[in-house]
Amino acid sequence: MTAIERIVESVSKAVESALGVSLLDIIVQISATIILIVIIRAFFWKKILAYLDGRKEAMDKELQQAKDKHQIAEDLKEKTQEEYNELRAKSQGILDQAKLESDRERSQIVEKAKSEAAHILTSAEQKIEIDKEHARQELREEIVELASMMAGKIIDKEIDPEKYQELSIQEFEKSDKS
Repeated sequence: MTAIERIVESVSKAVESALGVSLLDIIVQISATIILIVIIRAFFWKKILAYLDGRKEAMDKELQQAKDKHQIAEDLKEKTQEEYNELRAKSQGILDQAKLESDRERSQIVEKAKSEAAHILTSAEQKIEIDKEHARQELREEIVELASMMAGKIIDKEIDPEKYQELSIQEFEKSDKS
C-alpha cells in the first residue's frame, strides 16, 4: 500500500471512530448537498427569491400600515386631549360665570331685603308716631272732658267746653314741651 492509501485509510478510520460515520458516507453526503444546491439554484432560486421579496414587501407594507395607524391614533389622541382641555376651560368659565351671577343675585336679594326691612321699619315707625299722636289727642280730649266734668262738679256751673278744651290743650302742650 502506498503512503497516500495509508493516509486515506487512517483518516477514514479516525473520522469513523470520531463521528461514527465513514468517510465515504461524508463524501456522498457533501456531494448530494452540492448537487441539491446546484439544482435549487438552477430551477427554484428565482422563485424562492421572488417569494422572499414578496414576503419582505408584505411585511414592510404591514409595518408601514401599523406606523400610519399609530400616527393616526397619536393625532386623534392629541386632538381629543385638546378638545378635552377646551371643554374643561369652557366648563370652568361657565362655573365661574355662574358663581359670579349667583353672587350678584345674592347681593341683590340681600340689598332688596334690607331695603324692604328699612321700608317696613320706617312704615312701622310712622304708624307708631301716628298712633302715638292719636293716643295723645284722645288723651287730651279725655283730660279736657274729665277736667270739664270736674270743674263743672266743683263749681256747679256750666263752663263752655270748647273754651275750656282749648285752654286745657294749650296747657297740656306747654307741659309736653317741658
